[in-house]
Amino acid sequence: MDERDVKKGRVIEFLNKHNVKGILLTLRSNFAWYTCGRDNHVVSASEKGAASVLVTSGDDYIITTNIEGPRIRDEECPEHFKVIEYPWHKPDEMGQTLEKLTGGGVVLSDDGSAGLKLLPEEFASLRYSLTEEEVERYRALGADASRAVSETCR
Repeated sequence: MDERDVKKGRVIEFLNKHNVKGILLTLRSNFAWYTCGRDNHVVSASEKGAASVLVTSGDDYIITTNIEGPRIRDEECPEHFKVIEYPWHKPDEMGQTLEKLTGGGVVLSDDGSAGLKLLPEEFASLRYSLTEEEVERYRALGADASRAVSETCR
């Protein structure tokens, strides 16, 4: 199983355990975790991104405004995600989009977007065990940091 499959499996178990149709991940840390390192921010000082991931037991979606949609699709969208856009000037349409995609089922959120209930704290535990790919990225990052510090000190 690759990294995405492992994470999808963890989230599906969570969905089934909590009897919900989906989770909406808008916080930059959760978006990056689930999309295997992609970025959803525009404003660096904000924890919230300009796009959200809706994870269901079926398809995965990236939901964003029609302004951010093209950039997210071109720069940050993994191939197995469907990008769904809503008009930037109609933020209430995000809730309607979620209803359509989940058949009106319960959706939990990491930041309360669209008036959704917050994920329980136990969701964070899905991120505790690193996948093999994440360990490889951390090792590569550590090696790069070590080289940079060594070169700077010399």
